[in-house]
Amino acid sequence: MIISTGTWTPVIQDGETFIDKSQAYTSRGTYTRVGDHVFIEGSLAISSMGTLATNGYIGGLPIPAVVAAANAAVGTISFGQGLNLNLTASTPPAGITGYIIEGTSVIKLLEWDLTGGTSPLTIAEISSSSSLTFCGQYTAA
Repeated sequence: MIISTGTWTPVIQDGETFIDKSQAYTSRGTYTRVGDHVFIEGSLAISSMGTLATNGYIGGLPIPAVVAAANAAVGTISFGQGLNLNLTASTPPAGITGYIIEGTSVIKLLEWDLTGGTSPLTIAEISSSSSLTFCGQYTAA
């Protein structure tokens, strides 16, 4: 059985692949892997969104996620804090969530709508003074 711990560097991005668009942030993350299960925690403090557009993602997970069978969950993410976000899908804002995209090292960010489930968290809803604190778990590839 694989057992390991370490650090990782979360990155803010606007797609499944990281592209430097002059975004600026400080980040930190730790992980623990036990067998195929990876437990992560991390934070991002954003000072500039640069030229990011469309929807928000967090990249840089320490171990890629498994490619799951049809309709199977790969992992979950919980946000303990999301400061200075401009949530617009619901009034009052209902909060943020996310999921790990199977076969990648990327978290897709979502916003809870009060009546319609979730919708993508857009870059416009993440201000240049936002901070995110999160934790989660997923199945490793």
